[in-house]
Amino acid sequence: MTLRRPGPWACALAALFAAGGCGSDPAAPEGEAPWVQVAAGGAHTCALDGAGRVACWGSNGSGQLGFGGERLSSSPRYLPVEGPWKAVTAGLRHTCALAEDGSVWCWGANDAGQLGDGGPRWGGPAQRSAPAPVPMLGRYVAVTAGEVHACALASGGEVVCWGSSEEGQSEGGGLRVPAVLPTLVPGGPWKAVTAGAFHTCALARDGTAACWGANGASQIGAGVAFADRMAVSPVGGGRRFLSLAAGVATACGVDESRRVLCWGDNTAGQVAATGARHGSPVLRWVGPAAAVGAGEAWVCAVALGGEVTCWGARWDRSGAFTPEVEPAGWEAPVSAPAQLSVGARHACAVTADGGVVCWGDASGGRLGPFAP
Repeated sequence: MTLRRPGPWACALAALFAAGGCGSDPAAPEGEAPWVQVAAGGAHTCALDGAGRVACWGSNGSGQLGFGGERLSSSPRYLPVEGPWKAVTAGLRHTCALAEDGSVWCWGANDAGQLGDGGPRWGGPAQRSAPAPVPMLGRYVAVTAGEVHACALASGGEVVCWGSSEEGQSEGGGLRVPAVLPTLVPGGPWKAVTAGAFHTCALARDGTAACWGANGASQIGAGVAFADRMAVSPVGGGRRFLSLAAGVATACGVDESRRVLCWGDNTAGQVAATGARHGSPVLRWVGPAAAVGAGEAWVCAVALGGEVTCWGARWDRSGAFTPEVEPAGWEAPVSAPAQLSVGARHACAVTADGGVVCWGDASGGRLGPFAP
């Protein structure tokens, strides 16, 4: 017989009474699961399989793996909520997933309201391993998590964000206004959104890009010198992009010519061959690129031919605190990935045959059993 895990709404009710997990202990995936999407976070990783189930591994100090009782799990374990899920995203210490009905559910750290339920400010728990729904301001079609915030794209092109907005990354208006509940970001309509550590970028329907939030390393890309809490601002140059990726203090995009352009912090050569920072997009790679991802002082891009190249910090060769730096780039240990996700210090990719490969900092079990 098949045991069904508790449905999402049953878990939501359980979350009202406890900050722990929901249902029985999550099972480990049996055999080689056909994965369709992977999300690399701060020190944990989650993946979505073809049946709409989410499995997570790595650090679990805040319940970000979706279950309580263990601070670390290097083996993937399914989320004890049956979904079915359409997408998953991993932040620093929290995780969110998009359900088939258009709702978004989050779990893990909640000290800054990054679970979208008001957080401790409204009497909620400072962390919660039980997934629970985020209030809906429309039907959501995508979700992305930053360090201490998250954002969702609604079907009408609206972007809503929640969590910390100390740097304006959730509020979008250039103010230090708490956004511990979903908050509508000015502008749009948008067709994609990506959350960095303390800034957020979105892609408009005409292909132009805008960013908001922290700008200490010029990561907004608006050509503006250092300024805190930037409001939604167009990325300089009016370039049109196919996709965007926001990292810790950088951002990159694949433009219409399939070149990779980046902006922001460049202390490890992740944005350009020279310079400490770049306030407007600069050409990083001529491509042709299929996708790009950004993390903490490093960037990886997937070529149309299938190879993956990374620039900047070599987190797989880090010392006690400082990684080696390779601005010239290196080839990642995966070819022809179907999907790429770059976390703070590790990255993962889904391969064409439904497998997962992860590389970078191996501490905390974040690579799981998927290291090359």
